[in-house]
Amino acid sequence: MKKLIGYGIIVLLVVLVSGCTTRRGDKKFHIEYMFPGSPDIVKRNTELVKLFEKENPEIEVKLTNEPDWARYTVKVLTRVAGGMPPDLICNSMMDSSRFVRKGLIRPLDDLIAADPEMQKLIADIYPQSIYTNALYKGHSYLLPAWQNPAILFYNLKIFQEAGIPEPDYTWDIPHLMKVAQKLTRDFNGDGRFDQFGFLYDIWNPDAKLWPWGLSSFNKDFTRCLINTEPVIKRLEWWQTQTDRYHAMPSLEERADRIKGQMFMTGKVAMMVGMSYRKNLFLRNKDLQWRMTLWAKGPVRRTAHNDVVYWGMLKSTKYPEAVWRFMKFLLGPESQRIHVKTGDIPVLKTVLNENLHWVPGQPPKSNQAMYDSLAYSAQESFFWDREIFDVAWREMDPALVLVPPQKTVRAASMAAYQAVERLLKERQANAEQNGKQR
Repeated sequence: MKKLIGYGIIVLLVVLVSGCTTRRGDKKFHIEYMFPGSPDIVKRNTELVKLFEKENPEIEVKLTNEPDWARYTVKVLTRVAGGMPPDLICNSMMDSSRFVRKGLIRPLDDLIAADPEMQKLIADIYPQSIYTNALYKGHSYLLPAWQNPAILFYNLKIFQEAGIPEPDYTWDIPHLMKVAQKLTRDFNGDGRFDQFGFLYDIWNPDAKLWPWGLSSFNKDFTRCLINTEPVIKRLEWWQTQTDRYHAMPSLEERADRIKGQMFMTGKVAMMVGMSYRKNLFLRNKDLQWRMTLWAKGPVRRTAHNDVVYWGMLKSTKYPEAVWRFMKFLLGPESQRIHVKTGDIPVLKTVLNENLHWVPGQPPKSNQAMYDSLAYSAQESFFWDREIFDVAWREMDPALVLVPPQKTVRAASMAAYQAVERLLKERQANAEQNGKQR
């Protein structure tokens, strides 16, 4: 009898200990979502987690925020190296794909195949290219979270006062820059320009080349093309818009302003930038502005699409719980909440509800945000952030300073050589690590 009682006590203790190790309060699964971004994104994600936990009481989601997008990737990698990785992350294509190539992200193929509801959500993604562009060796690792296509914003008042027709879908980039030259003005004759015709406000300088069918790197990132003749000539053309015609502000001329604020304060007639800038412009109630498609190039029309992706860390202990959270985030209810912070939803059914439209803007102006998605273009999955940044930093003395400190040709060669040095260093390090093993 004593043996039976003792055995029963042991069993009870095992059950209690097991319960303590898998449950906190009434929760069973504890997952962590680490994300970058502003207080607005923190507020949005807090709202999303409350809704998710209400529908899924057995899952508890911990939110961890890194405000600085530039530092976010390093912080995630540091936590991975320290053996304390989060369960779910989100980042740009260039940075998310880095985690995939390092083997840190769990493939999603098996989860998708077993989930008809998720299959329907993926089929509803628009444009489909933002999903298929993130496939790696034919497998799914990343899901698009939200998007922001490039839009041409223009100051309606400036165009009306100048007597120049408003930009529309027929404009090409050379014509736009000729108009920008006319709208660049020194009103008080002090030799400094008070108004510029155009501002390029896209983080990716390579997108300046896409309308001409060019790029600074090939698609699989095995060749640097920044010193090739077609690329040099196109960059020289862009450089003259700042140095010779002053249609675009130099780095010094915009040094004391966030680039988007130059348009918001009426210092720029036209600006190509990501669609989320609309929230900034709404702060100036006196600003009369409109939106249209970014002008087309001689080879094609492109709209750089800034897409953020979710990725599940391979190290997670609870893949099914993380998967359920990812499905919730991609779903219509969550996508409608994303609109509140100015982002564009990735589901066509939610896009068609026009919740992202800007109050007070004519339908034609708002429609440009949707129409631009048909021309969505992104950086390649294989692009490497460090190498990309090294190349374009070498171009800055030629492209953003007035007067230029280097010719475009000299800067292009310096960029190419810097990339080659970095690639050789990486190869040497890889060989050294191989020998040590």
